[in-house]
Amino acid sequence: MKLNPVIVMRRNSDGTGTFFEPDTGVCINVNRTGRRIWEYLEAGGDRGGIAADLRQICKGPISPALDAEIAAFLQSLADKGYLID
Repeated sequence: MKLNPVIVMRRNSDGTGTFFEPDTGVCINVNRTGRRIWEYLEAGGDRGGIAADLRQICKGPISPALDAEIAAFLQSLADKGYLID
């Protein structure tokens, strides 16, 4: 799984992120967790390490459904074409 190099992610001042697709002009806002996942993958991390990375930086309680939530987020990115094989 790789990030689509066409997609631009901007970190917002509040810690959230905005994905921008230059070909269509579409912008999608994501929360801090979504931004962190993107940055983790951008730095060369793999799907298997995302949950461990989030657990390491999280200061609050972790959702018991974290793995399922990560899978759903990654699938939504893949469905939009933001992730490629």
